[in-house]
Amino acid sequence: MGYRAIARTTGEQFVLGGLAELDRAVSNESYVDAAAKLANASIAYFADDNDIIHESCEPDSCDSNETQFKGIFIRNLKLLHSVAPNDVYAKVINASANSIWQNDRNAQNQLGVDWAGPVSQVDASTHSSAMDALVAATGI
Repeated sequence: MGYRAIARTTGEQFVLGGLAELDRAVSNESYVDAAAKLANASIAYFADDNDIIHESCEPDSCDSNETQFKGIFIRNLKLLHSVAPNDVYAKVINASANSIWQNDRNAQNQLGVDWAGPVSQVDASTHSSAMDALVAATGI
């Protein structure tokens, strides 16, 4: 898989959104350029061969903070996509959201931690993180 054993999407999640908002505020292309480099590197690092974002703690060793990271990353990737549209960003957002709905949802429509499935760890944190991806995909 394309994701690594020790990395997390922690830092990337906030920086992407911040750089996109800075670009909106002052229209400085260097912010978008920096965000694009970070987004592309993060996608190469955290996405699997099907363009679904993962955390290294999956499927069964994530704590409630770790389960939030990729949802926030996807939300901010969507924000970057709204400032600087990119087919790769759209593909990753849509692939993650589609896989969540098809492979990571239980009979009660609760959403789990491993967006590629099968559904395993399910709690408020995993559900809200997956919802970030579903909401992001509606705007693509």
